[in-house]
Amino acid sequence: MFVLIGIVPYAQIDNSKSPLAQAIFYATHNSALEYTSVGAMITTINVDLAMILGLSRVVFAMARDKDLPKSLAKINKYGAPSTAILFSTVIIILTIFTISFKNIISFSNAAALTSYVIANLAAIKLAFMRRGNKRMLFR
Repeated sequence: MFVLIGIVPYAQIDNSKSPLAQAIFYATHNSALEYTSVGAMITTINVDLAMILGLSRVVFAMARDKDLPKSLAKINKYGAPSTAILFSTVIIILTIFTISFKNIISFSNAAALTSYVIANLAAIKLAFMRRGNKRMLFR
């Protein structure tokens, strides 16, 4: 996003239906490169798929820790948390049909950003703990 705004003034892409394609055309004046926005869409779908797959494991772990109903922690004969997968599938389907695609993309981007922030803060804390520093950034 920072690079996009660095290429094109935000006022020009504020109401654009495809800001990435517009920024690429603005920078290169090559309309063939505008199709890279298709790659961005595929990448967004890939992130959503990864979150869907991860959701069933999170639901399973929370049920195992008794934060969700214990029935979601059942494992089938193949070792997969089938009830958690089914529950996650229903949640995702309800989400798809009740929220617009634009909002789903916004939520997935916000969730990815949040998870990266949490992972990086945890890595910083771990580095401080391994060095044996008494002063911590956060507890």
